[in-house]
Amino acid sequence: MTNMLAQGNTMLGTALDSHVSQDAVYWRGTQSDDVRITPGATDAETTDEDGVMVQSSIADFIIPLAQMTSEPQAGDVIVVGGRKYEVIDLAGEGPWRWSDRPYNSRYRVHTQDVGAS
Repeated sequence: MTNMLAQGNTMLGTALDSHVSQDAVYWRGTQSDDVRITPGATDAETTDEDGVMVQSSIADFIIPLAQMTSEPQAGDVIVVGGRKYEVIDLAGEGPWRWSDRPYNSRYRVHTQDVGAS
């Protein structure tokens, strides 16, 4: 018997790659990988130095596991659309989480826009 959820996950991934994703370059130091990324966002809450709760939206990118040579790390850089995004360590999650649990075939990488490339 086939797993319909796994098939649906594969179909969704193919659709994202074909219709929503864009070309990008993933940098770690001087090493780079050409990847296809799908933009996303994660809502985050932090407390500033005065104890005030601040809500923000973190720029995320969904990247297929098969396109990466290693796990994303804080400090890595994604260049897309003329902008640079630095991978950040999101409190409680680290620099990434799985986008498609339980299949674990796509990273959701947390970043911040650091300016023009």
